[in-house]
Amino acid sequence: MRTKLKGLSAVAILAFSFLFTIFPTAMSYAQNSNAVRMLTDTELWGEDFQQFLISLPAWATTNEEKVAVFPKVAVSTAMHKQEETKQKVELINRTIRTSKSKLRPQFKVLLKKVQKQVPTLEARAFAIPNSSETQIQLFDASSQFLAPDLTIDFVRNKYGEPEAVTQQITEDGKGHRPLIKTSYQYAEATIFFITTDWDSNPNKINRVEFDVQKVNALVFR
Repeated sequence: MRTKLKGLSAVAILAFSFLFTIFPTAMSYAQNSNAVRMLTDTELWGEDFQQFLISLPAWATTNEEKVAVFPKVAVSTAMHKQEETKQKVELINRTIRTSKSKLRPQFKVLLKKVQKQVPTLEARAFAIPNSSETQIQLFDASSQFLAPDLTIDFVRNKYGEPEAVTQQITEDGKGHRPLIKTSYQYAEATIFFITTDWDSNPNKINRVEFDVQKVNALVFR
């Protein structure tokens, strides 16, 4: 890199630095084309995934870091006290119905029609059993966010090996078999495909976690 920079004029270097400073989101957007491919790949997602994408500005307003999308429900990965969850639920539902966020060109064909429809997804508070904390859930009676029988083998065959693979082991303290959750990171830590050893098929995608702010910036401008 140093060798190439020697051939650039000081003006060119300053101009590049200026562009990167003024347009960091655009630069990141251009670099993360793999995330765009995945998000617009209908083989990965269920018929209601587009509605989830439309809800992203609402999630972003709550400052949630990650949202986990299961086959039939989208869930905040963070736990909150009941009053905080109530406020965030109200904000999400209000924003879903009033948001005027503009789609980026790569998503207009996929989402423009859905954006004009009356939203059917609704956020609700979900009480964690045996805990004072709650989560945010977003769904409707028939929502289908993930493609049926989606597996990590399918993702690997289509998009290559993940950037990183991590495992989390959770024990309940009662002597039961621990839960092993495996996370496969893609698209510059934007999309995480999750499997668990509790599924009858350990290769089946249990859920997909999204970095809310990154994905929102990719879909909307």
